[in-house]
Amino acid sequence: MGMRRWVVLEEDPDNPGWSLWKMRVKGRFLDIFGPVRLKKEGENSVRCRVDTEMRHANGFEAVHGGFLMAVVDQSLFWTCHYLDKFAGGGGVTLDASTHFMGSPKAGEPIDAVVEILKETGRLIFLRGMIEQDGEPVASFTGTLRKVRRKPAAK
Repeated sequence: MGMRRWVVLEEDPDNPGWSLWKMRVKGRFLDIFGPVRLKKEGENSVRCRVDTEMRHANGFEAVHGGFLMAVVDQSLFWTCHYLDKFAGGGGVTLDASTHFMGSPKAGEPIDAVVEILKETGRLIFLRGMIEQDGEPVASFTGTLRKVRRKPAAK
């Protein structure tokens, strides 16, 4: 598995076949997700599991749409990093579109199943589905642009 600049990726001892994605740096936006479990679904597809809590809920005790949109955006990156598509660099979101189809219950895990449709020299085109208990909650598409890290200033 291994360590990357901001994350540790390791086998999940409680869930065989899954990997844990844990942030090394705390106090950032990504703390809202907690540990995320990842599993390769196909050559270009990854299942990203996020545990939801009541802090992710709206007034109806469903997972807040803003949180779902954050999962959409981040799942594009989890997928590309897990499939090693950034080659030591990173990426930025060029666009993302979300279509809501249901209201997932807060306190239960949600899965974002993400597929890379096409990769060019600088762009990665993806699509996915957020599910809870096998039921679709939202579909999405997104485009990421690959970026290289600039050397540290001396």
